[in-house]
Amino acid sequence: NNILLFAAETEYFDVIKSYSPLKIITHQRPVWRVNTMKWITYRELDADVIFVNNPLDKFLYMKEGDMIVEDSPVLPPELYRKVILIDREYNKDVECDIRVKTPEELKKVLEVKR
Repeated sequence: NNILLFAAETEYFDVIKSYSPLKIITHQRPVWRVNTMKWITYRELDADVIFVNNPLDKFLYMKEGDMIVEDSPVLPPELYRKVILIDREYNKDVECDIRVKTPEELKKVLEVKR
């Protein structure tokens, strides 16, 4: 589980970090959670971190109008209306309202949603 300590930042990291303080809602195995917190601390993210036991539980913490930045290809189709989907090869077939392909696109979408 030490692999998390050395995981690279996504190319979207700087854009997301610029919207601090953040609410990070993440589904991870319990054994990974300590190192996830170390990773977040090391990168000096100002974030409230919530760990959930099921990926769908992320949506329980969202209020009306909230959007989640996500790349998961396995959510129920109706939930993608609440997702800003980061385009990846593994989620090309997902139908969604908002798909971003670059950090610049994400920044534009977040500015509109702000």
